[in-house]
Amino acid sequence: MDKINDLNDIRALVAFSKVNGENASALMKFIQSDLKVEKIKENPKRVIFRMTDEHGKVLYLKLFRKQRFPFNIFRFYAAKEYRIAKALQKASLPIVNYLAWAVRKDEGGFCVSEGIPDALSGRRYFFETARLDARKRRVFLDRLAELTCALCRAHFYHPDFHTSNFLFDTKAEKAFLVDPWGIREVFFLPEFRRLEMCFPWMELRDCLTDDEIMQGLLSSSLAKNKFAALELMERAGFLYRKQQELRWPKIRRRILSGKAKFATLEIRGDDRFFWRHTDWFTPPDKFEIDPAWEKREFPDGAEAEKIWLDSFRKYPDPKPMLWIAHPGGSAELYFTSKSNTSGR
Repeated sequence: MDKINDLNDIRALVAFSKVNGENASALMKFIQSDLKVEKIKENPKRVIFRMTDEHGKVLYLKLFRKQRFPFNIFRFYAAKEYRIAKALQKASLPIVNYLAWAVRKDEGGFCVSEGIPDALSGRRYFFETARLDARKRRVFLDRLAELTCALCRAHFYHPDFHTSNFLFDTKAEKAFLVDPWGIREVFFLPEFRRLEMCFPWMELRDCLTDDEIMQGLLSSSLAKNKFAALELMERAGFLYRKQQELRWPKIRRRILSGKAKFATLEIRGDDRFFWRHTDWFTPPDKFEIDPAWEKREFPDGAEAEKIWLDSFRKYPDPKPMLWIAHPGGSAELYFTSKSNTSGR
């Protein structure tokens, strides 16, 4: 897995794997082109590569790590993700097109899907664009509601439904499912599953008004009337916060490690620099202090640490972008200027 660094490694991977799928031949033809290969995501279970040809066509190769027994039976493997994607496609749900899947000799595997031109993750589009524009925010929320409604009406449950698990086509203004692992067809949605399908709105709650959330729950068919939408919003919010609290110790450790999607740790001399990532979890282009940021000094470093960590639990305004921890125990935080962009 770690030895795959360039196009030749990708070609060797495909050549020595048994490739399956409706469009396996398209993959074989594509990788013979002159491609730019980029590793865009890596975690203990998967690595994702973006492959772009000279005409701008993009394919994504998702490489699955070997799973130990019994997890290799019911957890991440390529064939199941491919079949889920095709089942969703057959049910006329908007999803990126999967071309092929394969099993590797080391018992790992990979699957390949097509990219969508001009598409961004839903989370990135919201925080980078839609949050700041009333019309675009309304369209984005409408598409999110349509996607949720389509899943529910086709009797599909998404166990990890959040704004990073769908793409938003910025030109066509349409939403497409991506990373469909775990989506399954169900006869009905139990109450707690219905609450989980509300989580994309809960994820954005600090930037939306209650009316926007309730309208989304109504449009998505999750609630039948305003009273039901209000009750659903409160119950979903409670469950979302409860789950976030349970996950917080792990997230906290990852933030402080500086190796998570939230922040990057950089050592400069004896000081530790924690650089905040974007709201869509990409590192800053440059690890430099913006002259527009406001500096605040803290003799007690524990106070600065608390403010830094709390800023990842609720959308802050102003937002700390950099935390510098000094060896003597003091610290500095650099904040953005206050913006008034929150809907609440």
